[in-house]
Amino acid sequence: IHCFLTIIRNKDSGIASLWSGSTSSFLLVLNPTIQFVTYEALKRWNILGASPLISITICHAINSAIAKMIATIVTYPLQVIQTRCSAGYNNNK
Repeated sequence: IHCFLTIIRNKDSGIASLWSGSTSSFLLVLNPTIQFVTYEALKRWNILGASPLISITICHAINSAIAKMIATIVTYPLQVIQTRCSAGYNNNK
């Protein structure tokens, strides 16, 4: 409780500091959302399932890997920004 009260009473940041970084964390929820939607779209399109040489398990694994790759590519810049902000990175140094 002492730590919480100290943060709130801080004149520089105050109660707003309790929520600093939350926006980027909320946006990072997009990663699994994008992965799920992409995977479902790939599964529906059934691009790999048309071949009798590839088992359904391998098709699901490939679709899952592609979906994760797309989600990571889309959200990676946000992860970099969040990490730099957390580490106090400054371009002007």
